[in-house]
Amino acid sequence: PQPHLLDIAVYTGPDRTNFAGVTQSACTYCGNCLLGCHVQAKNSLDVTYIAEAERKFGLQVRPLTKVSHLAPSAGGGYEVHYSDIEKTKAVRTQPGVLFAMQVVVAAGTLGTNEILLRSRDVARTLPQLSPRLGKGFSGNGDFLFAGAMDVPDSVDPAYAPSISAMADVSTDEHTIHIEDLGLPDQMLWFLEGALPPRRNWLARIWKVVRAYGLRSLRKGTQASRVSDEIAELLNGARTAHFLPYLGMGTDAADGELVLRDQLLDLDWNHKNSRQMFAQMEAAMKKISTAAGGRYVTSLLWRWPLRKLLTAHPLGGCSMGSTPQDGVVDHRGQVWHHPGLYVADGASIPAALSVNPSLTIGAVAERVAFWMIHGRERTSVDAAN
Repeated sequence: PQPHLLDIAVYTGPDRTNFAGVTQSACTYCGNCLLGCHVQAKNSLDVTYIAEAERKFGLQVRPLTKVSHLAPSAGGGYEVHYSDIEKTKAVRTQPGVLFAMQVVVAAGTLGTNEILLRSRDVARTLPQLSPRLGKGFSGNGDFLFAGAMDVPDSVDPAYAPSISAMADVSTDEHTIHIEDLGLPDQMLWFLEGALPPRRNWLARIWKVVRAYGLRSLRKGTQASRVSDEIAELLNGARTAHFLPYLGMGTDAADGELVLRDQLLDLDWNHKNSRQMFAQMEAAMKKISTAAGGRYVTSLLWRWPLRKLLTAHPLGGCSMGSTPQDGVVDHRGQVWHHPGLYVADGASIPAALSVNPSLTIGAVAERVAFWMIHGRERTSVDAAN
């Protein structure tokens, strides 16, 4: 299958003030998307939804605040029990309680599950939460740190947005997508030190050291500029010819999030998803060969580790038609608890096999519309 460019949430136009009143500059192609965009070109929540809510609706953001559990309030609604974390040499916490008639839990898949599990099983303030709570966890079929090594052309995975293209390699049994994955410079520096050197690597390093010495003694010429020699050094580096992959597919979504010693833990075995990952790796091998490189699997996936890492945890508070099938109903409202909602990846009931942020955003907007209007959104609402 032919890969295609993706519509990504990265701003590339002239400097502007966006709809939320945030100043955005164009993407500088620095490759730091995964660490945090310092020019605010990435349309993340802090420069879109949150900034708009602060500007127009008086949202208050309280950093260094951790919610422990929820409880029904005597006057209706819910108590939100939390601790403010004080940044001192000896970290201390100050407990507190907030009251609200409606509460939306959107702490990310892991945080949302932890808060609700703690409310049901530790504080025992929400004992009627569904027995499905914590079950149905999915890693979205994520397969990270595999890639094509020694691709003839320079790839430079630290340049430009982290993801730009996707190939649909679905099979009869599974939906599978593979994307190019950019990595920050810092990670590539680590990988460069861990990889065996290319030919003439020591000679390249010597040229950089020599150029630095000449420049320090003011004997250098234009030909001995350190920046030029470093550029040549990096062009010969292994990671400059490494094409990382992000694979996503329909895994079995059969993990379970539980509390152990007051901490969140995950029980999950990939045995029911092995066929999908085998089909994903077969496609990655074909792409690597077509790119003129050789496929290398993830270090985590090699025997005897056989471990997986996900950037897209989903589930644990999935939607269901009854409390026995799910934790929330189709509106995102928690079964048996009017006014309590879940609006993040925790409510997604299965792997999506693509980057899930837009789907999560669409579901969250639907939850918000139901909270405000008590009905489904229509084309008339969309036009207005």
